[in-house]
Amino acid sequence: MKYYLMIFLCLGLVFGATAQDKHFTQFYASPLTLNPALTGGFAGTYRVGTIYRDQWRNTLDDPFVTFAISMDMRFDIGKGRSIYKDAIGGGILFFTDRKPGLDFNTNQMALFGAYHKSLNVENTQYLSGGIKIGISQRNVNYEDFTFQDQFDGTDGFNLPTFEELPENNFSFLDMAAGIYYTVSPKKKTSYYAGLGIHHFNVPNVSFYNREGENVAQFVK
Repeated sequence: MKYYLMIFLCLGLVFGATAQDKHFTQFYASPLTLNPALTGGFAGTYRVGTIYRDQWRNTLDDPFVTFAISMDMRFDIGKGRSIYKDAIGGGILFFTDRKPGLDFNTNQMALFGAYHKSLNVENTQYLSGGIKIGISQRNVNYEDFTFQDQFDGTDGFNLPTFEELPENNFSFLDMAAGIYYTVSPKKKTSYYAGLGIHHFNVPNVSFYNREGENVAQFVK
């Protein structure tokens, strides 16, 4: 039996959250989005995983959709030269998150790396550290927006708008780091504890207030 104790610290919770990250109900099925230190944290050589979630399908004709696919590998180091079975892990992940109605999309491709340090000669305790470096893209479809100045006074929003809107597509660097501890005191019994810090580089994820970007006027 495996017992999980995962403790995660999000910068948004510390400094005031204004939005919500992508999330999966079966979070354990997407370990790289959970904590970078889990990269290569398995028994084997490689691992491939996909996960899909849609929300409010019974309510919306076009539900919220989140999808991720990942692959990570584990490489033993010092094999045959040391009694400590350390390992390194490397991985790659792609995810996409789509909000219906306004066609608001977030896409990311990220690389992961981790080091797994054995803490005893029996190799039943490991302390791992990992990091993620990703490029994210956000875009929204302004064609589905309507504004007050478009109302024609009778039966709909048929007039052109003179709202000034920012660029509807941008990308940014997104980084995360984590640590992870595991101990297996006996066969088929393991305990886990981890800490992950996501977005520690504090990227600007707003469509507004982006340096070097021109605010464009949009007329529907």
